[in-house]
Amino acid sequence: MNKNEFLSALYECLAPLPEEGRREVVHYYEGCFDRGMASGHSEQQIARELGNPRMLAADALGIRYDPAPLMNAAPRRSGSGRLLAMTILLFFLNILFMIPIGAALWSALLSFGAAAVGAILAPAAFALDWLANGEYYPAKLFISIAGTGVGILMALIFIRMAKFGYRATAEYVQWNVRTWRGRN
Repeated sequence: MNKNEFLSALYECLAPLPEEGRREVVHYYEGCFDRGMASGHSEQQIARELGNPRMLAADALGIRYDPAPLMNAAPRRSGSGRLLAMTILLFFLNILFMIPIGAALWSALLSFGAAAVGAILAPAAFALDWLANGEYYPAKLFISIAGTGVGILMALIFIRMAKFGYRATAEYVQWNVRTWRGRN
């Protein structure tokens, strides 16, 4: 369970409280997540350490409320009609828009990476040209060395862009799964 799921479940379980009280309790646990993540813990670890949101809500509600309904609350079930509609919607969203856009962006990124590798290998191309033709021009050597410098800069940019692209793609796939399951 991640931070958002935990806080949403806690908020729902605190329904008997007035809105102000609900926000106050949720804000306290949101701070627990922030402090835990600042000290290097993952959202899942923090949620496990805090415990069951229903139990925490029962504690927050105190003895004035019976926690039994909170403990025995059945999870929401999604209907087959909603599931079919989400499947169709996500299918067309992905097929018509996101897969082509994603493929184009990843292709451009990989082309940028290939150009970086090519620029880094420019001195090797100069050496092969020199061995094949037997002609040595100092200007070509200096241009190939400059190309290597540019290639290294391009490679650094490529690595950052690839990490961002990977994270964005993974987040989008997770969003699709959460939406399809009805958790968004």
